[in-house]
Amino acid sequence: MACCEPPQQDAERVWYRALIEYLNRRLAAQAWRLCLSFALAICVPATTKAASPETKRILILNSFGHDFRPWTEYERTIREEFTRQSPWPLDIHEYPLVTSHSGEEYPEAPFVEYLKAIEVAHPSDLVVCIGTQASNFVQQNRSRLFTATPTVRTMVEQRRVRSDGLTPNDTVMSIVLDFAASFADMLKVLPDTRQIVVINGTSANEKFWLGEMKQAAKPLEGRVAFQWFEDTPFEEIVKQSRSFPKGTAIFFYLMNVDAAGIVHENDTALRRLHEAANAPIFSNDDGYFGQEIVGGPMQSMLEISRRTAAVGVRILGGEKPGAIKMSPVEYVAPRYDWRQLQRWGISEQLLAPGSNIYFRELSAVETYRWQIAFVASLVLLQAMLIMILLHERRRRQLAEVEVRRRVAELAHVNRYTLAGELTT
Repeated sequence: MACCEPPQQDAERVWYRALIEYLNRRLAAQAWRLCLSFALAICVPATTKAASPETKRILILNSFGHDFRPWTEYERTIREEFTRQSPWPLDIHEYPLVTSHSGEEYPEAPFVEYLKAIEVAHPSDLVVCIGTQASNFVQQNRSRLFTATPTVRTMVEQRRVRSDGLTPNDTVMSIVLDFAASFADMLKVLPDTRQIVVINGTSANEKFWLGEMKQAAKPLEGRVAFQWFEDTPFEEIVKQSRSFPKGTAIFFYLMNVDAAGIVHENDTALRRLHEAANAPIFSNDDGYFGQEIVGGPMQSMLEISRRTAAVGVRILGGEKPGAIKMSPVEYVAPRYDWRQLQRWGISEQLLAPGSNIYFRELSAVETYRWQIAFVASLVLLQAMLIMILLHERRRRQLAEVEVRRRVAELAHVNRYTLAGELTT
């Protein structure tokens, strides 16, 4: 016969089993929390890192060297626009094609090897080519440089775009140069012009544009004479500019290499010409605007820079460069420097409708109009108070006269009344 356990032992065994199950559940829950914490410790940093913005590297190739207006100005504004529009941090590096100063179409092989070494160490996400020389350089060396790197070719005139060598990794932001419009505007604002002097160098690029400018000038033959100075060293041009005949206007396009083979910084050449010339200087590029030139219909540096940066950001965001088609950038409304208009006696009435005038010097009234308005208000208020006081004084004087008159009348009446009473 089996012996039965006491009820007390039975209860203790049930309690012990319940305690073991409770502890197992607590340990299982604790283990789950530890596993979850470990997983979060591993995954969260990786997720945070993946969510953080990735720095984009941009390489800018400039067709000319430093201090070579307007190209350095375009490089500066394009860099600023990229920084403003980009949602990512940017690492921007710029390299000028200095050898283009010599008149050679492409830089030397060592420069290619130098860029290759840089790209191996720090590959670029985007290459921006400013100007025809930089664009042609990349196109010429595409098989050795930037073979898979997307490029944006900007500031390339539509006549200089080599479409046969473009790849699906290339986008072109071309521009339109309308020399005929520039010449026509010069004759409009200076109707007495008898001669247009064109300043342009003799490098391969400059010779191409010399031919284009001569074509644009043909319809004006018979109305005005053109002086091209294509065989004259720049020093001689500066010397002659001191005594140009009356009715001369100057169109400055580019001075890279002169007829004597001397290399010039564009900025320095324009400044020297401006200091010496006895005639107004015009141009079609607002990279020169604000100092030496009168103005006219021009390319907008800011507009080109904005569009270039916008296209570059789209490519960095994953769009295919070859699928982005951009229409050429044309001239904006003519703009003029008010100071140059005053210097050369150019009437604002002769400017084309819609023209913009910059750097206008305000008169004393325009400069201090708020101060003048405030002082005038105080003077007017003071005058009004004085008029009110004078009016009150006059009214008081009239009242006093009226009182004295009535008092006199009353006294007169009283005297006669008193006299009548006495006689009676």
